[in-house]
Amino acid sequence: MNLIKHSLAQVFSTLRGQLILGVALFISITMALFVIYLTDREQQMLLDRHTEHATALANNIATTSSGWLAARDYSGLQEIIDAQSRYPDLMFAMILAPQRQVLAHSDTSLVGKYLQDFQETGDSLSGARIISHTTELVDVITPVVLAGREIGWVRVGLSGETTMRRLQEITQSSILHGAVAVVIGSLAVAIMGWRVTRRLYAIQTVADAIQGGEREVRVRLEGEDEAAKLGNAFDSMLNTLAQRESELQQHRDHLSELVEERTSELIKARDVAEAANKAKSVFLANMSHELRTPLNAVLGFSQLMKNAPDVSSEQLKNLDIITHSGEHLLDLINNVLDISKIESGRTVLEESHLDLHQLLLELKSLMYVRAAEKSLDFILQQSADLPRNISVDGAKLRQVLINLIGNAIKYTSRGSVSLNALLVSQESAEQALLRFEVEDSGTGIRPDDQERIFSPFVQLGDRPPAEAGTGLGLAICKQYVDLMKGEINIESKLGKGALFHFEIPVTVISSATTPAATARGRVLGVADGQPVYRILIVEDQTENRLLLHQLLDPLGFDLREAVNGQEAIELFQEWHPHLIFMDIRMPVMDGLQATRNIKASDSSEQTYIVALTAHALEEERKEILAAGCDDFIRKPYTIADILDTLSHNLGVRFIYADDKAPTAGVPLDAKQLSTLPDELLSSLELGLSRIDLDAVNRSIEEIRTLKPSLADALSPVVKELQFSRILQLIRSLKTEPQTKNKTGETNEP
Repeated sequence: MNLIKHSLAQVFSTLRGQLILGVALFISITMALFVIYLTDREQQMLLDRHTEHATALANNIATTSSGWLAARDYSGLQEIIDAQSRYPDLMFAMILAPQRQVLAHSDTSLVGKYLQDFQETGDSLSGARIISHTTELVDVITPVVLAGREIGWVRVGLSGETTMRRLQEITQSSILHGAVAVVIGSLAVAIMGWRVTRRLYAIQTVADAIQGGEREVRVRLEGEDEAAKLGNAFDSMLNTLAQRESELQQHRDHLSELVEERTSELIKARDVAEAANKAKSVFLANMSHELRTPLNAVLGFSQLMKNAPDVSSEQLKNLDIITHSGEHLLDLINNVLDISKIESGRTVLEESHLDLHQLLLELKSLMYVRAAEKSLDFILQQSADLPRNISVDGAKLRQVLINLIGNAIKYTSRGSVSLNALLVSQESAEQALLRFEVEDSGTGIRPDDQERIFSPFVQLGDRPPAEAGTGLGLAICKQYVDLMKGEINIESKLGKGALFHFEIPVTVISSATTPAATARGRVLGVADGQPVYRILIVEDQTENRLLLHQLLDPLGFDLREAVNGQEAIELFQEWHPHLIFMDIRMPVMDGLQATRNIKASDSSEQTYIVALTAHALEEERKEILAAGCDDFIRKPYTIADILDTLSHNLGVRFIYADDKAPTAGVPLDAKQLSTLPDELLSSLELGLSRIDLDAVNRSIEEIRTLKPSLADALSPVVKELQFSRILQLIRSLKTEPQTKNKTGETNEP
């Protein structure tokens, strides 16, 4: 015993012995844990495989015996069970009647008896169920189903003898391999320990010599390992004092090199960041193009079908759903692009004249209907001294207000939503500070959510999934308000609603006028007295060429088509069109190169080129116009976009369905509307509630065939966007106890 203690003390007194014993102990524990884990894992795998075999056998017997069981051929059932007797590890197999009576059994003495240890579940047709799942026994029962009806049960039991034998083999093999690994690892550590410690002993010898007074000795170990580095460091320490001054000077020189190296690294990091930002822009551009191209066909053909004279009311409703769904997808794409442009700093203010009073009235007409659909009150309040004509980025101000009001309506179930516009101060006749407030009576927002609600992609956790959006609306609001040199804030208490408010500086315009926008009906054709214009459609997508062709061909234009830039150049040289609708991304030759080649020709002065592109970034628009295009239309475009482009560039005058002289004024009241057919009245109400001007104008044209005076009374109200007024009249009809129809009969509402 003392000898053992002495030997262990010698072993543990050296670094080499501690290293060998420590690593050997670590390997032993690791291998033991590995063997335990492997055994447990193999046991589970073997058990699962055994269960799969039992389930497969039970399902096979159930499938084979369904016909025999339905025919009540019990001898045939017993033959099926007897045929399974050679199945490895089979302890028992039986076929049961629905009342759990044994109809066939591997032990024929049990035939006719009733099974007592099995309880049925409510869903007996759900498949095989495992009764026992152990290494000793796997017991599985499955229903016998014929024509969707349960007619019996099959129960199979497999013993775990093979599984246990295989598990013992795996365990023995793992222990053997673990022991071999411990031995080999210990030998390897012993060899490495000797190689490492012998170099440390050399350093210790030199240290003892220096302690004895020898100053010229050095370690001088070769190699790149830690021991060699320690020896070199020991040698360097002896020369430190003599080399101090020289090392300081070298350090100064090296410091300058480090600064230059760091500067070079920063430049490389900047280049990498710029490349990543460019890649992001390219991705967004490609994403926008790939999504807008099919959207152009979806929305374009929907508009064409809605304008067809023979389209039914039901078809109009379906087309309206398609159109609004496509427009919603387009809004999501635009939101992603907007937030990307904001983050990259490419968004700029585009200030212009704005009739603020008209904007507020349009928002009231737009949002009143949305609020009414949820039985909410929408209230517009503006101070008496609020300026009418201002200079501001109207598009961004409109989007901010629409986003805030839309969110308020979306998350408010009862009560009201209000928009307040106030003049806070006016430092001079030209400079003023305006305040806008959007308040709702909803559930309110928690304080911790208020701190993060303006961040991109943030959605409040207590919102129902049906109400969740992209999480970009409020982030865009904040960025746009900041861009307009304002600040947006929120005040809210749980259960008492929320108040969003922001203030922005504006320039007041004293004598500006705002041209009134006119609403047009369906286009009927080109006005008389104009030439037949030649239009060339250059588009590689078949559906987009077909869309433009079906739009322009009924109007009397002379049309030709090309599928790439090279064909466009050839047709231009041969045909000399008045205007070319040019797609940008095409095979063979893209639209930009084709435009440059056409504009370089002497005969291009009388030809206008209008770019059709699914790209949406501003820098791409500048590149397109710089290539020589005269105009620019972004996909997906509307019919009005195409017609306005033709009017702007060629001066084409169109005839619209509502270009008729007004008749004498007829009062617009519920009595007049009550004479309309129910289907037509419903179509008009649907168009008004969705703010779909095209659908409303189509309904008015149908009304004109029945009641011209009523159509004339509705047209100016629609042009002034007073949708809420008409909706109130229509809905007042539904609240009356009885409403007379066209034949004079009475119908209950």
